[in-house]
Amino acid sequence: MADDVRLAPLLHSPVVQREGITKSIHGDPPTQETWRKNRVSRYGVSQLQRAEDGSEYEIVNGVRVTHYK
Repeated sequence: MADDVRLAPLLHSPVVQREGITKSIHGDPPTQETWRKNRVSRYGVSQLQRAEDGSEYEIVNGVRVTHYK
């Protein structure tokens, strides 16, 4: 696995630019290992919030993660 890879947006990507992302999250981006462990440890435990479109979401490491039914 590539657990030491930092998960930061590729700001020069046309797709990222099209979506209006102009900067990275504050602070150092998490590594793949940190993200995976945090995401997995929260599964089924965290309180989900309901979005306007009916989906549910949670915030993990400052990133909105959508749960679709």
